[in-house]
Amino acid sequence: MAGRGNDDRGIIVETKLHVPVPRRGLVHRDSLVASLVEGSRRKLTLVSAAAGSGKTTLLAEWDAAEEALAFAWLSLDPGDNDPVRFWSHVIEALRRVVPELGQGAEMALRAPGTIPADDVVPLLVNELASTP
Repeated sequence: MAGRGNDDRGIIVETKLHVPVPRRGLVHRDSLVASLVEGSRRKLTLVSAAAGSGKTTLLAEWDAAEEALAFAWLSLDPGDNDPVRFWSHVIEALRRVVPELGQGAEMALRAPGTIPADDVVPLLVNELASTP
């Protein structure tokens, strides 16, 4: 099965929710991984850099270095520019870490006339804020 889903929110593409396995032969960024490990008790870590700078590789290394830490992972492609598809996948990625998360946001996302930025995001952010 490709993933849970229905006509309202689309099919969840399972492969988009898996951390890539670090490839052999790449330059290891031990100091950057150590910085990420040091800050891993924060609720959110944002890694921002130019395309092709190795963000995916760095995050995959971090995941491999922190086996006890759960990662919510979402790989994006141009089709994820659709707000319903994007937020459906975000909710599902977060559920890999906190299974009960996003029920209210998902219901709002399915409702006719929903504007995700106005209706879904605040619900999801509030749930995340109350999650340990």
